[in-house]
Amino acid sequence: MPKTSVDVILTTAVRLFHEQGFNEVSVDQICQECGITKPTFYRYIPSKDDILATYYDRVCDGIALRFSDVYQADSYLEQFDLFYGMVIDSSLELGPSIIGHMLARDLERHGHSFDRREALTKIAIPLIRKGQAAGEFGSPARPEDLYDAVNLTFLGLEVKWALRDGKINWKGDFRRAAYAILGVTGRRAQSQKITIGRTSHDTRGV
Repeated sequence: MPKTSVDVILTTAVRLFHEQGFNEVSVDQICQECGITKPTFYRYIPSKDDILATYYDRVCDGIALRFSDVYQADSYLEQFDLFYGMVIDSSLELGPSIIGHMLARDLERHGHSFDRREALTKIAIPLIRKGQAAGEFGSPARPEDLYDAVNLTFLGLEVKWALRDGKINWKGDFRRAAYAILGVTGRRAQSQKITIGRTSHDTRGV
């Protein structure tokens, strides 16, 4: 089985989870849809639960690969918004039910699905540092500490989004909290809010 076929297993499984619900989909059904045997499935994916963590890993890696275009944005604040917009969009695509299952699984098994991703960390911390040097982020705290604070805020809102079945304005709420953490105030924050409003999707009621 070609290595790239692992992506077929992941995307097929996530599609079935969307259509029928995670608990209703069996490994047998995933194998049937992919045209593979169960031993082949388990050769690449340890368990059904591991599908989501593996899929999320690949999504994060994909964001890192696509981020080169974001560097062309006019400001570090805009780069920050685009970066986290991409991360939020990846969760929106999975949906609150699947994200909720991942959160529950992590709580039950002390998992690490939502831990720092090295590929994203290597982008975010230098971005914050440059934003501070340019005067766009007013907080004097260490970039590493700001990144941790922003990520904890992100995770808290992700939990709230999953618990409320997607019925919160995740991007807007995150932006306000992140700006407060980073020290983005006044005209710059208002200007960026208008710009983002024209280019990104509101998540209210999603």
